[in-house]
Amino acid sequence: MKRTAALLSFLILVIAAGRHSQAHPHRVPAADSLEASTDSILKFWLSAEAVTEEKPVCRTLWLWTSASSIDSALYYHSLLWSYRPQSLPAEFYRGELENKKWNKDPLAQVLRSGSFGRTYDAWNNCWAALADAVSFEGNTQLVKVDLGDSALIVVFRPENKRHAWTVYDLEGNSLSIADALKRKDQIAVVYYSSRKTNRMKGYAGSYPPTNLPGCRSFILCNEKMIKGWGHAVPGLQDKLNSELNYLLLLKAWFAEKPGNCSVAGKNGKNTMHAWAAAKNSCTTAQLCMKNFRYGSVNAGEEEIRNVIDKIRKNGPKQVNPVQKFPSRGIR
Repeated sequence: MKRTAALLSFLILVIAAGRHSQAHPHRVPAADSLEASTDSILKFWLSAEAVTEEKPVCRTLWLWTSASSIDSALYYHSLLWSYRPQSLPAEFYRGELENKKWNKDPLAQVLRSGSFGRTYDAWNNCWAALADAVSFEGNTQLVKVDLGDSALIVVFRPENKRHAWTVYDLEGNSLSIADALKRKDQIAVVYYSSRKTNRMKGYAGSYPPTNLPGCRSFILCNEKMIKGWGHAVPGLQDKLNSELNYLLLLKAWFAEKPGNCSVAGKNGKNTMHAWAAAKNSCTTAQLCMKNFRYGSVNAGEEEIRNVIDKIRKNGPKQVNPVQKFPSRGIR
């Protein structure tokens, strides 16, 4: 216990020093105790990238892929080079999109057509996707994707009977479906969020059959609305190192006091409750859950240790720097 407390103190100093050296406009909140100070730092970090179900809008996305997939992207001159789902969330999204109940839906028709069928799933931070229970061992390469300023995000919640489809611009303004259809060429991403996991009919995929409670992801679907993407470029390793410091603090926080942890619950009930909750009402564990993509992932020491191990394993494997600007000139 003393060793964990010492680690907490050290990590707080490291993170606080990092913020100071970067002249960050926010300061670490004053605290009367180690526990309160740790909680404040973790909430500040987790809140910044926690995905809220109400309005999932972001300008930068991250994905883990394989070196061979990057080679293919360079060969085809397109990050979104394949019509074949490249991941489990992409399979779930495609399976639901092809459901016949959407046959008369105008947005579904757009997303089923043409190049919108070339997709890749991504997430709005670079570490939480590594907490997924199912992931390719070969996905060791981190890619950062920046969206064009005029990009639109389609939110697709297939179980929501009244509001299955909503659309936002990057400022968080909602658009009517009619206006979104007029700007269909600017649709960049589909935020897919479901409590059911329907796979694409007739497609076995590369993953074993599974029934995961709750799945959500940002599905990139329009190369023209990607302002730029980079791999193994300056700054990405610094980003990983920064996230690693916070993750070490989070792991120590969970280890110090098991009561800080939270389990997903039956059918992911607790995780999905955290997804829907307002950020300012969440505990640290719930904010951690708001960063996850699957409802089955617990917020605890073991899960965060697995993420740390993957970052340490994958970080040194970044090869062949790439920087592309597919939508340069788009306004």
